[in-house]
Amino acid sequence: MNKNEFLKIVSKQIHFFLDREKIEKELSDHIEDSTLALMEEGYSKEEAEQIAVNQMGNPTEIGKYLNREHHPIIGYLWFISTIVSVVMLISLIPTGISAVSGLWEMLTPTVVRNYEEKIPINITVEMPTDKVELDYFCVMENGDIYITYRTWKNMEYSRSGWSSNPFSIMDGNEFPIASGGYSSGNYFGGIGASAFTLMNSKLVILIFRDGQVLELNLEDYGL
Repeated sequence: MNKNEFLKIVSKQIHFFLDREKIEKELSDHIEDSTLALMEEGYSKEEAEQIAVNQMGNPTEIGKYLNREHHPIIGYLWFISTIVSVVMLISLIPTGISAVSGLWEMLTPTVVRNYEEKIPINITVEMPTDKVELDYFCVMENGDIYITYRTWKNMEYSRSGWSSNPFSIMDGNEFPIASGGYSSGNYFGGIGASAFTLMNSKLVILIFRDGQVLELNLEDYGL
């Protein structure tokens, strides 16, 4: 019986397929080491390998013993748990990408597309529910003005019943002048823009969801 035949018989006794290659390599390395030692004693390569194989013992019994040591049930449990872990990790990748994208979005001041002029506001309003950062007045070609903003969630505060827009817009006579807008949310908060049409008054009043009032004189912003 040569080395390859010996390893083949041993391998047949190993039920967990992932252990077979590792066990075959370990046994093969051991036989090769013994073969080299015997060759140094004067044996030919063929003779040395045959003696080394014979010294290993009965390949069937060795295989059965190693199969008990590397129990297939434990092996398959490990294999299945590894697969489950990998699948769970892969399933979390979109969530991670979404979180990173959301954070990047929140760290970048918000603007609207196709604006004619962009004027920084740089005002932050703190509320129990969240923090609102007012970024820009974006003046459009048709004369409408957008107030762009970012809202950072207070993670410890119950968010049930929240409105997507953190404020309403009034003119100096407390007349609603909002004319549209958009908002989008993510894990950290959200971004948005609220449009209004400028009438006669240069005073814009923002009334936040917690009752805070912020007056913005558009003349101070060159509008």
